[in-house]
Amino acid sequence: MFPGLLTERSNRLLRRILRTPNLYAVYPMQEDSGTVITDAGPNKLNGTYTGATLAQTGPLGGRAPSFDGTDDRGTIALDLSDTDKLTIEFWLYWDG
Repeated sequence: MFPGLLTERSNRLLRRILRTPNLYAVYPMQEDSGTVITDAGPNKLNGTYTGATLAQTGPLGGRAPSFDGTDDRGTIALDLSDTDKLTIEFWLYWDG
């Protein structure tokens, strides 16, 4: 999946998530560099980092972007107009 970036446990979980029927998008946010937020799901609906510091060691041992709380952000443009059911889930480690 993301060699060297996710822990093996996280990789197993991501592989299981990617087998979910009707999956729209999955954003592990494990990039080492660049500005692209990679969609690991079937639709490849990538997003964009603005100002984030990438490849920080995350609290679970993997990699994570770091946002300064002022003007850093991640932008993902999704068309959800044809979606009647939706679940959004994310993990956040607050260091503030």
